[in-house]
Amino acid sequence: MSLGYRVKELRKKHNLTQLQLAEVLNMGRSNIGHIENNRVQPSSKHLEQIADLFNTTSDYLLKGTVCEIIPITKQQKNQIYDKQVTTFKVTKLYKQLKIVENWFISNQDEVPEKLKQQLKQIETEKEQQHEILNNLVNQFQPSC
Repeated sequence: MSLGYRVKELRKKHNLTQLQLAEVLNMGRSNIGHIENNRVQPSSKHLEQIADLFNTTSDYLLKGTVCEIIPITKQQKNQIYDKQVTTFKVTKLYKQLKIVENWFISNQDEVPEKLKQQLKQIETEKEQQHEILNNLVNQFQPSC
């Protein structure tokens, strides 16, 4: 199956005419015909619009790859957002402590042991937060 075939099948499945689809995509009806007959490829912008309109992916349109799109709840979105905020704060604190450490080094002073310990602890926390965030986000990636 080709891109044009998949676009045509999706259009028909959603009971749209070529003209209706063209109007939604802000293009001429003949452009839809050319896409469906594989005479032209849609622009990346139009490809994404078609995928969004038919609740599919550009991968499916281009290659026929079927991906399971996992729905995400508001609570899960908030959980990801909260973890992003935490990760950002820990990373910011780490950068600030690194600035202090570099100040000691540039003034040829010995870095206080307490600062070294805090840096090590924050660096570990930062890595853990990034890993937790990545694992959380990966749970909602389409599986192809």
